[in-house]
Amino acid sequence: MRIFTKRKMEFMLAAIILLIVISGCNISNKQNSLSSRDKKWIEDIEYLNRALLKDHANLYHHIKKKDFDKEVFNLENDVPKLKNYQIKYRIAHMVASIGDAHTHLVMDTKIKRYPIGLSWFGNELRVVKINKKYKSILGKKLIAINGIKINKVIKKVNTLISHENSQWLKVNNVEYVTYYDVLKYLNITSNGTTDFSFDGNKITTITIKPSYSEDNMVQVENFMTHVPVEYQYKVKKLKPNPFWYEYIPTDKILYFQYNQCMDRKIAQKIVKLIGIRDSYKDYKSYPDFDKFTDKVMRTIEKKKIDKLIIDLRYNGGGSSLLMTKFANELRKKLHKSIQVFVIIGKQTFSSGVFAAIDLKRYTNAIILGEPTGGNVNGYGEVLIISLPNSKLSISYSTKYFDLTDRYKSNFIPDISIKQSYNDYKSGIDDAYEAVKEYKN
Repeated sequence: MRIFTKRKMEFMLAAIILLIVISGCNISNKQNSLSSRDKKWIEDIEYLNRALLKDHANLYHHIKKKDFDKEVFNLENDVPKLKNYQIKYRIAHMVASIGDAHTHLVMDTKIKRYPIGLSWFGNELRVVKINKKYKSILGKKLIAINGIKINKVIKKVNTLISHENSQWLKVNNVEYVTYYDVLKYLNITSNGTTDFSFDGNKITTITIKPSYSEDNMVQVENFMTHVPVEYQYKVKKLKPNPFWYEYIPTDKILYFQYNQCMDRKIAQKIVKLIGIRDSYKDYKSYPDFDKFTDKVMRTIEKKKIDKLIIDLRYNGGGSSLLMTKFANELRKKLHKSIQVFVIIGKQTFSSGVFAAIDLKRYTNAIILGEPTGGNVNGYGEVLIISLPNSKLSISYSTKYFDLTDRYKSNFIPDISIKQSYNDYKSGIDDAYEAVKEYKN
């Protein structure tokens, strides 16, 4: 057994104290050596971390605490050698690692991007919008960016996107892949001009410059030989309201497009609760949902209707209370001869998913389309914070919603309908056609 003398003990204690002092000096020196910019970014990262620890419903449901702490630590350490846009997307990656689609970096609406719009048709990524000078590219499949195959590009882009299922990735990666800073951050491009390669009857490569403007764009929609019902509000030059409806007498169908679970009363409550935000500052311009649904019910009573379609494909959420009330009203008042159909898709998210569940529960609706981008059971009731220095906005969940044991992930339709590109360019809505042809 080793015996320490009093002198040795004093020496060891002094050595430990010296190490602590040196360590403290190193930390202090490191802090002092940081630039003002670096200190501000680190303040922002620590501010975000504290907010998530304090308020997120379950921060470590997907990622282990030690792994998330490592993400935070590494990012703070790397700040001095990173440019601002790199720090921004490292924050996006860090937040995405939480595995909650509501918890994400809110992207700036004014962002430098390539003038091209993309959409998934099955596993094909096709051009649905582009600058007029590249009009011949419309409809072609994007196969590579700067010589990197598109599946590899998408795999990299997906690391920055907060999601709970692959459908929500498809909603967002079509946007991210057009952002100049994202491609630069992922080392896919190094300067402004970038080569995009497409496959039609032959492979075509064009060099595109990013821009803040989306002027002079042309869309596949402009050349449709037939305008589908879902675009009727555009034909009639109506404002694309959160919800609208159209009666189609030839099909005996009432089509109701429900794009946002929000109306004037709900928006006003949000303004009173959290103050005016950009999304709701014009809350008076929102229609009143109760008045709207009264018109819907009167139309159903007056017209010859066999089928009611409620289209949730573009519904990204809001307040679930609106549809819960309407679905219950339909259950009480809707004639049994009228069959309810609900169309869902990858953009159906959050309270949009809840709306589908309510309609299924109360009206025994037939659900068709694609699986939703939002999960049935999941996180929500969002708070949004602005980081004090960079002013980046971060959205995060404060509550978990456990609605049903039936679904482990997203809401799966009763009838699977995948929109084909050939029908899309002709103005044929495959989901609407499926409802029209449906027979009990």
